[in-house]
Amino acid sequence: MRVILLICTLSFFFSCSSDENEKPTTPMLEAASFIDISYGENDMQKYDVYLPANRTSTSTKVVVLVHGGGWIEGDKSDMNGYVQLIQQRNKDYAIVNINYVLADENNKAYPNQIQDIQAVIDDIKSKSSEYQIQPKFGFIGVSAGAHLSLLYSYAFDTEQNVEMVCSVVGPTDFTDSAYLESTQFRDAFSVLVDDFSIENRTQLEEISPSYQVSSTSPPTILFYGNADPLIPNFQHQSLKTSLENANTIHAVTIFNGGHGDWDTPSYLELDATLNTFLDTHL
Repeated sequence: MRVILLICTLSFFFSCSSDENEKPTTPMLEAASFIDISYGENDMQKYDVYLPANRTSTSTKVVVLVHGGGWIEGDKSDMNGYVQLIQQRNKDYAIVNINYVLADENNKAYPNQIQDIQAVIDDIKSKSSEYQIQPKFGFIGVSAGAHLSLLYSYAFDTEQNVEMVCSVVGPTDFTDSAYLESTQFRDAFSVLVDDFSIENRTQLEEISPSYQVSSTSPPTILFYGNADPLIPNFQHQSLKTSLENANTIHAVTIFNGGHGDWDTPSYLELDATLNTFLDTHL
């Protein structure tokens, strides 16, 4: 009986000693998703956030997805495929998939949609401790969303929080004669600014990413089709020239096809190339 009592006493002693010497550990965070988070009063001002497991406020950066739709339509759900691609190959990134207030004749895309992107960035930064993320961003945009991603990253990221930006078939230069001399394009782009004409060239340059590139612009990756009826080849060529002149890191891939209607090998190449660029520059 005394032996049993002694063993129990020693076990309790060593157990307490071991507990006292052990250092507290920080629990590893599980993956989490939050859908339709409001960042403004308009019903369209919402975003989804996907947080990876084991994230930290010092290492987990954020990929922001911006949908297309000619500035007047589209939804963040259009970018769900990109959410899955990133989660499969870049598991350490947080992902923010955003909606913005769609434009119409009475509510122009510029500057309202840029202001929406800024509001999302401000909201994410204010919650960086809550989300356990580092407020450093990479942008991936498609079509009109690519235009907004480029323009924000080049001209409105005053605190230089954006570390890379990707354009998939985004317009870059609204001074292009192919746009200005076409009634179809002028009508389509009338939702951007009040006066889409050569007489308003100063503002057309203001909303053109090609004119906003500087030596501080983030690394940029571009994907375009060589037979795109909406984005003439001059568009990617104009931006490529500006990036070269500014000595900005960039990569350009041109696929056979139109406005994102490419074959499966092209999309596989886009996936691999984009994810490598993300890993290198974000």
